[in-house]
Amino acid sequence: MSTDISRVYAFLAKQGDWVNEADKNGDGAVIKSEFRDFMEENFEWNGEESTDSAKNDLINSFWKTIDTNQSGKVSGTKLKNKNALDKKELAAMEDRIEMYEILNEFTSQLTAPSVVGDGANWKKSVSEGLGALIEPYIKNGGTPEDLPAYLAEQAPLIEAKATADYCANEYLAEIMGDVNKEYGYTYGSDQTLQGMINSYIQSMTEGSDAETIQQTVQGIIDAYVATAGLGDESSVDMGDYGYTPTANSPLNDLQKAVIKTKLQQNVQALDDYETHKDLYEEAMNTYLGTLKFGDFEEVNSNAIGAFEASDAYKGVVKAIATEDIFGSEELKSALASAISESFAERLNSIMPGELEAYDKLLAEAKTKAQNGDFDTAGELDTQKLIDWVVEQAKSNLAEFYPNGFGDMPLEDMNIMYDALVEAAKENKDAAKIKEAAISYCKAVSSRGTLLKQAVIDIFGENYSTAINKLLSGEIEEKMVELKEKVLEIGDASTFTVDNWNGLPTDISIGMGNSKNYQLNSTVKNGDTTITSDRITYSAQVKSGSASATINNNTLSVTAGNTSGYATVEVSTMVDGIVVGKQTINVKVVSQSIDWANMDGNINGCIARGGAARGSNGNITLQEAYSTNACLILNGTNGEFTRNWNETINNARVKIADFVNGTLCGFIKASGNYDAQAMQIAAQKTIELYQGALTQIENGDMAGKKSNKDSTINYDGQNYTFRTQKWYRENTANNTDVAASHSAANNQLGLQLNESYNSPSTYQVVLNMKCIMDMFNKFYAQALS
Repeated sequence: MSTDISRVYAFLAKQGDWVNEADKNGDGAVIKSEFRDFMEENFEWNGEESTDSAKNDLINSFWKTIDTNQSGKVSGTKLKNKNALDKKELAAMEDRIEMYEILNEFTSQLTAPSVVGDGANWKKSVSEGLGALIEPYIKNGGTPEDLPAYLAEQAPLIEAKATADYCANEYLAEIMGDVNKEYGYTYGSDQTLQGMINSYIQSMTEGSDAETIQQTVQGIIDAYVATAGLGDESSVDMGDYGYTPTANSPLNDLQKAVIKTKLQQNVQALDDYETHKDLYEEAMNTYLGTLKFGDFEEVNSNAIGAFEASDAYKGVVKAIATEDIFGSEELKSALASAISESFAERLNSIMPGELEAYDKLLAEAKTKAQNGDFDTAGELDTQKLIDWVVEQAKSNLAEFYPNGFGDMPLEDMNIMYDALVEAAKENKDAAKIKEAAISYCKAVSSRGTLLKQAVIDIFGENYSTAINKLLSGEIEEKMVELKEKVLEIGDASTFTVDNWNGLPTDISIGMGNSKNYQLNSTVKNGDTTITSDRITYSAQVKSGSASATINNNTLSVTAGNTSGYATVEVSTMVDGIVVGKQTINVKVVSQSIDWANMDGNINGCIARGGAARGSNGNITLQEAYSTNACLILNGTNGEFTRNWNETINNARVKIADFVNGTLCGFIKASGNYDAQAMQIAAQKTIELYQGALTQIENGDMAGKKSNKDSTINYDGQNYTFRTQKWYRENTANNTDVAASHSAANNQLGLQLNESYNSPSTYQVVLNMKCIMDMFNKFYAQALS
């Protein structure tokens, strides 16, 4: 009978009149469903019994042991119930429960030794150990009268084992807390250390002094911890408890945790760790599996050095080099020579995860490289690797065209047809030869009128029927003729792209934006111009962050999300044959001008506001943008003027100079810009601000001692600016525009100040951040 069932009896022994409590309907009998409800409500389920399935298993197992005849008559009725307990069964249970009542009385008197801090758990452990003895005792004819003496005889050994188990867990918690944090080690999964402690506990044949037990357990743990270099040597011989490692023994769990943590800390610091994380993790696990007990001290002193000298690490280096080869010009050139240029381009453009055949080829190549299959004198021989990849690609060419012949250039169609026929011959499969020929003819016929006519000339109007009537040798003879004719018709060397009709070679695109171009190449074969129905186009991103698609002969180039350069190759094809290519150099630029992070100075201007530098001072561009600094636009000879026309004209000139010279100059120096968008933004900015000045000149002025918020409509949108009229003579110190500009009253950051006293003085003030933001707005519009 299981210990779990003993727990049920021990539970019932504490319940008093449990039968009446469980008998919900009061008929004098307890049926299984009533017992189940009683257990659900009152039993102390442990963690392992928390699921419905586990609870059912325990209840069903217990019920089978007590409902022995499964047909007991419920007392006082004639009803038969196979799941009820009869009087005989209940009486047998009461006898057994009496034994557990004696056990409960005995265990209630237990006292934990002084070395045990948690007496309640210790008593629970001892109680469970003694409880496990009850069923065997009953089975062997034991009586309630003799049970107390039997328990007293068995208790010392069980108490000693409970003490040893408690001391082990307490000491491990004390010394392993930091080890667990630093090395990710858990005692619960360490079979070696658990095995030694269990060996000691199981070896006990009688009770022992608690202090001696504590010292022994701690000595075992200390000896084990010392094997990982984390503590002093112990006087305990681990061999006495079943652990006798030799130099060739595997590392124990704690040693592995220490070495793995040190390895990870060093490997994760490598520049390419994140890119090749899976390779490094696999290599570390492989390496750990090769280490022996005798290697620990040396590896522990220099974990990364030992790892880098291992075959596992060298395999990672070779696997990474293999990945690099797959995108290299060397492999591309070899594939072009052995198969075709178009196939080389295709393989070179495939990204991992896009095509199963590619992923399979790359994975196998990496595995072979790691295993040293491509080595020469212990080093990866890239030529051996390339030769192997080429042979694999040739023999599995069809796998790289999942849509069959329809995806292929004509040269590759011939190569793949030959490969399919060769495989069919090896398997003596005539049906596959016919299938390959029919697929080839179908694909060729769809490539244009000349190629379709070539198929008709050789096989007739219905090539499928004709091929199915021919023998394999006859098919091969006709296919040789057809393949030659196909290449003759589609020979790219006889075609020229006479005109790309405006397709640019250099473009700039804002990050995330797209530009579209209509493709309309003029293609000739000698003096004959090819009709448009035979011309198709393809586009491929050769480098950089961009994408390119073609739909209805419209090329769409979309910039990536990082600035830099990309190249897009556009191919013109006649009947599926590439007859010309043009490369478009794409400059991917920021969507806006990053004024706040540009370097440079604004020289010879009068700067006011948050970054005032006084007359004719210098101010950095970053200061001008971030501190609301202002420019006086009257001129460099003074901060105010007395001539109305001179004031406005000087301001117009200064606006244009500041935009075209200063702002555009900084943008050009940054290199990260679109020239056309910059020119448009500059033109619109100047037009807007000069328009506001013209509006002021035409009388849009403030009244006496007042402000006026004016509005200008430009390009369908309203923008605000301001004029002020003061009593005081000198307006030169007025820099309020630096603080007053806002979306509400001064979006342009432009303000004209006029003194009310006669003779009047004038001053035009410009907030530099406002004009830079306005420039940015027009720049972003031009890019999109």
